[in-house]
Amino acid sequence: MGFGREGRSAVHRGPQRTLTLDDTANAGRPANLRVNLWRWARRYPKWPVIVVGSLVLTVILMFTVSWMYFAALPMALIPNLIYWGRVREHFLHGDANPGLVVSSTPLWIAVRTDMTKGAGSYPMLCVREEPPCKVWGDPAPVGTRLATVALYGVGSEELDEQWQELDPRPVEPVAADPERAKQLLESFPSSEWEALAQAVSQVHPLRPGLFPVV
Repeated sequence: MGFGREGRSAVHRGPQRTLTLDDTANAGRPANLRVNLWRWARRYPKWPVIVVGSLVLTVILMFTVSWMYFAALPMALIPNLIYWGRVREHFLHGDANPGLVVSSTPLWIAVRTDMTKGAGSYPMLCVREEPPCKVWGDPAPVGTRLATVALYGVGSEELDEQWQELDPRPVEPVAADPERAKQLLESFPSSEWEALAQAVSQVHPLRPGLFPVV
């Protein structure tokens, strides 16, 4: 998920206790979802393969080569704790926003959010390429509505007024509780869907990236 110091919304609040997130900020609408880690690993296999593979390899070397590799066990275990903790906290504490499929091949998902840290307004449209997936058991054609959960990041330059990076992920393919995922999707008001559609119409040509909108 790749951010250095991450927040969960545009609003600064009191400190929160998390393992991997910036505890000076809270999501305006925390998703409070449980993620199915197996489904996550199948959908986004790169880092799970790296962190779990390093741990498995270390254990194998301990038993087959030398107990000296026990000294390397913490170096393999800690990245797993951080990575899987980040995935879990992404969906527990991340900011829930409506998403829209704007391309089916490749799969592009658009998400509109205000990236303010509390003062002013900085509406942005994020278009993210995602691995192919089905939504509620069916292919996701253009126009499919999705619930997404995002983390915000400061990027290379930290600005006082707004976040610089956004990492939205669709809920349905990785949710541990499909009913809770449906409830989240149905909770977004019509005004947010209308704002999202308007934001998509402002970006020409439509492509993956982060774009200011009105």
